[in-house]
Amino acid sequence: MRINKKCREAGGARGRLLGLLQQELEDQLPLDAHHILNSRDAPVGLAYQEISFFKAENIVQTEFESREDVIQAILNSSMFLFFSTNFPFRLNFKEGQPVLARDGYFTVPRERFGCPLLPADSNNVDREVTISVFPHSVIGLTASLEADSISPAVASGIGDDTVDEQIKELFRRATQVSSDEVVWDMYESGQNDASKWIQKEELYQNIN
Repeated sequence: MRINKKCREAGGARGRLLGLLQQELEDQLPLDAHHILNSRDAPVGLAYQEISFFKAENIVQTEFESREDVIQAILNSSMFLFFSTNFPFRLNFKEGQPVLARDGYFTVPRERFGCPLLPADSNNVDREVTISVFPHSVIGLTASLEADSISPAVASGIGDDTVDEQIKELFRRATQVSSDEVVWDMYESGQNDASKWIQKEELYQNIN
């Protein structure tokens, strides 16, 4: 809500998001954020791509050395070219050498639509559930079964125009500033999608 408001006051979101996100992370993350993430039973993975000397490396970071390490990983995984900032990459330095970073969308095949793959040696991973703000079937997110997918239902109506309008509105909300009411509606919609999945899951477990 705060980032959306600042973007609205500044005249738009494009090019401003990463700096505002960094400010929020600096203000809100607890000092022991890295310990909290590292101590979880299930791993927290942040996906991004690093490019150095014309070599690209896909990274899913599941261990964090410090609070600053958490912040940098989040910023790397949020760097969508020419949108989060006005540049195609985020510039970092590792051991004094320049390294470029960009969003985790670019680390996985098209059928995963940005949903990262946790490392094969990750512990305590019994099941993978993919989550998207767009309907899985419409964007071609086919990496998981329907029972392992959380996303909005495809809009019902006559013809393809209804679905087209739904996708246009979802993209508009994802890329443009909105009123506080619209942002809150997006939050509640995501919560409702998750609740529907939980209800189906509970029903399936009771049947079996």
